[in-house]
Amino acid sequence: MAINIGINGFGRIGRLVLRVALTRKDINVVAVNDPFIAPDYASYMFKYDSTHGQYNGDVKTDGDNLVIDGHKIAVFGEKDPAAIPWGKSGVDYVIESTGVFTKLDGAQKHIDGGAKKVIITAPSADAPMFVVGVNEDKYNGETIVSNASCTTNCLAPLAKVVNDTFGIEEGLMTTVHSITATQKTVDGPSHKDWRGGRTASGNIIPSSTGAAKAVGKVIPELNGKLTGMSLRVPTVDVSVVDLTVRLKKSATYEEISAAIKKASEGELKGILGYTEDAVVSTDFLGSNLSSIFDQKAGILLSPTFVKLISWYDNEFGYSTRVVDLLEHADSVPTFTKSHLATIEDYTANYVYNKYISTTTDTVSKYESVEDVEIDVNADLINEGDLTVSYVYIKHGSASQMACFIEINKNVLALLKSGAPEFLVNLLEAVDFDKPVSLRPQPVNSEGIGALVDSMAPVLRVDSGIMGNIDITFTPKVKLQKDSLKEILINVPKKDSSRLLKGSEKPMQELVSWLSKATRVKFQNLETKTFTSDLICISKNGRIRLVGDNILDDASATTLVTQVCRALA
Repeated sequence: MAINIGINGFGRIGRLVLRVALTRKDINVVAVNDPFIAPDYASYMFKYDSTHGQYNGDVKTDGDNLVIDGHKIAVFGEKDPAAIPWGKSGVDYVIESTGVFTKLDGAQKHIDGGAKKVIITAPSADAPMFVVGVNEDKYNGETIVSNASCTTNCLAPLAKVVNDTFGIEEGLMTTVHSITATQKTVDGPSHKDWRGGRTASGNIIPSSTGAAKAVGKVIPELNGKLTGMSLRVPTVDVSVVDLTVRLKKSATYEEISAAIKKASEGELKGILGYTEDAVVSTDFLGSNLSSIFDQKAGILLSPTFVKLISWYDNEFGYSTRVVDLLEHADSVPTFTKSHLATIEDYTANYVYNKYISTTTDTVSKYESVEDVEIDVNADLINEGDLTVSYVYIKHGSASQMACFIEINKNVLALLKSGAPEFLVNLLEAVDFDKPVSLRPQPVNSEGIGALVDSMAPVLRVDSGIMGNIDITFTPKVKLQKDSLKEILINVPKKDSSRLLKGSEKPMQELVSWLSKATRVKFQNLETKTFTSDLICISKNGRIRLVGDNILDDASATTLVTQVCRALA
């Protein structure tokens, strides 16, 4: 299923993100928001670009829509992100490219407007930052993230290779950076940065940058070891990083170059480039790489003191990484660590007690791991720190107040491929010819969170559920099939009346979404019992969907979100 995205801010990065996104089959741009650009002007600005050339395709408008190669994109003009109708547009991810809403509280407004997740195209003071090729593997389902800066995206891959191979004691970086939109065409007021107010096209302007320090956020080992500055120069695009470092391990310049070249052809291919040609800045215009190491430009003073040069298209390369990060984020299951570890987030200190169990019928019926049915349940309890871990059972239901694990050999492979070390160690000594109970030490809510995080990707289900709701996913094959055979949602009776108030907007939105997602029309809306061949929402609060290929995992997650929103 395609990822629906919206773009907030149709400036340099916003427009280039759209160009990149249109080349990806798994991405569907459904909306753009910019309060300063009308649809006809958005069409003009997208089609004609002084730096990257005219868009090679058909661009026009249709009312309040931008139409590109026949693909219709809604254009909104809201100043308040919370007022943008992302939810009604079906937006999954918002690309926040205004440069204004770079903190969590500002980006959260997009979530309030109905979006599921936000990627900020700038450094953030409080949102987690990710650089593709460097630390995207640490992404853990966070709702709001930053793609860092274009300079950090250039510097971090280079610093990673050098640090991994030779070690970095400390270093200084200078980025010789092209003009950006915040600079002045003629001398003008710039109270926070007097030099920044001088004519961009006629000066080399020293400026500050947090790009080098930000590397320490994506490579913790380098935290506090790098800092830097910027020189703004009168070129329209393409910048260059000058990294000077003191190494822990002695090396020749040739050895350093060889390590970078190897990485560019291996684990960082498509991110880090390598050239030995006599290049200049315009040679990299339109490059989709984050960083291109210039082997001929660097110098070495001693075996532990070296200067390295790396180029980057600060517009197009960065915009490509934004889309790459989006695709990666969408491929990662949503985990529950933050919900479990942050008790303060819930009224009356509510926390989640979650367990996963194999049902009696499926364990007795099937002999292979591929056919095991998994129940994912979430019960809301008022207990402070939890003493209950995941429970894997063969018979009966889980004990909710004891640290109790019961397992059989059919799920051993699943557990050992993703469980924490303490659990794996317990499993090693077990005779799985018989059902067995393991009783490790009690763990607190943070420990539960770690266990949830480790198991979620193994089971290929989304257990990040907000609300007092039981959900059963029954995967068809190997617990990795996109299609679901059955989804059952039970809402407690005390919440049923709120869910079934058909006159309320959340319920109408839920019914509308279900109709669209399943291509099923609901009947008897006025009786507050909604039925169809595949779906039943009854007065006792049960929603049941039965059949093959009903919803994929992403749509099932959306269903859960919609139900929780209706209950909020």
